[in-house]
Amino acid sequence: GINAEYMGTALVHLAKSHGCRCIGYEIRGELLEKARMMSEEAGVSELITYHHSSFLAQDGNLQPALDEATVYFVYLLPEALKILSPLLSARLARPGVRVLSPQFAIPDMQPSSEVEAPYTLPWETIPLYMYGSLP
Repeated sequence: GINAEYMGTALVHLAKSHGCRCIGYEIRGELLEKARMMSEEAGVSELITYHHSSFLAQDGNLQPALDEATVYFVYLLPEALKILSPLLSARLARPGVRVLSPQFAIPDMQPSSEVEAPYTLPWETIPLYMYGSLP
């Protein structure tokens, strides 16, 4: 992840506002702990599971826990998004699947829409690229 505060904020918002069950992956321990603390402070830690690992399994595929997801929130650098692009394209073939990528468009994929989303400070925004459509 790039910014655990943003990851934590986004997952907390989804859990608190919509009751979504969220899974977060972070390879940097200190950022993972910060995101965990945010979910505990917001009272939604039972809805969010964090893993101190990559979202990719040893064979380069998505972790099994992500197989049946219908919304993928991927806050990654363009190099990682390029690696993930074929996997996300395959998931988007399923009806109702959406992919959200803040700050960076996914290489080799055409977003269905783009909006300006709040960032870490109230006056900051970043682009949020959305792929797929609602069922």
